[in-house]
Amino acid sequence: MAGAGRLTTHVLDTMHGKPARGMALDLHMVHGDHTHKLLESYTNADGRVDRPLLEGEHFHLATYELHFHVGQYFERIGVELETPFLDVVPIRFNDFRGQALSRAAARKSLCLLHLSGELSHD
Repeated sequence: MAGAGRLTTHVLDTMHGKPARGMALDLHMVHGDHTHKLLESYTNADGRVDRPLLEGEHFHLATYELHFHVGQYFERIGVELETPFLDVVPIRFNDFRGQALSRAAARKSLCLLHLSGELSHD
């Protein structure tokens, strides 16, 4: 079933206090025990994609994964880590259109996406 929704993302580099410009990301649709890649994209200067990843009739009720290429991003901007611990960060989610999400659940989902780009040196 398709709907009028749209899927976008916004990636913030909280280590440097700015949008994560040029981060590669892949969108996958999950089918049981496997996935297939729907598209590849990069974030723009604002840390967003230039157009929705999915929208309208292409945005089906399904389970999806966004793969953020965090390790590649940090390497490209020259961040040297003693122990690199982030490479490709997958975020799996379901399209719950038509179901009521509580504000708390929506906030937790948003926090998860923002945490995917966090990194700190201690």
